[in-house]
Amino acid sequence: MDKNPLMQKRQVDSKKCPECLVYLAPDARECFSCGTRVREADAMGIARRRVNWKAYLYSVVTAAIFGLYLWWAFFKDS
Repeated sequence: MDKNPLMQKRQVDSKKCPECLVYLAPDARECFSCGTRVREADAMGIARRRVNWKAYLYSVVTAAIFGLYLWWAFFKDS
């Protein structure tokens, strides 16, 4: 039984930036047009974004500070 050729993973000779859709070299780590950091391409040839760890860390720290403020403002014994 033959597999559907459209469903098979194919070798891509270029990839696209997920932000500005500019064609990039397959080994590019950053878009030359918009500066977005990119990873390997998916099956459609569109590069995946890298994880923005600074944003996740900032969100966790902000949530912790907000939680401490709520504890201090409403639950701390006077």
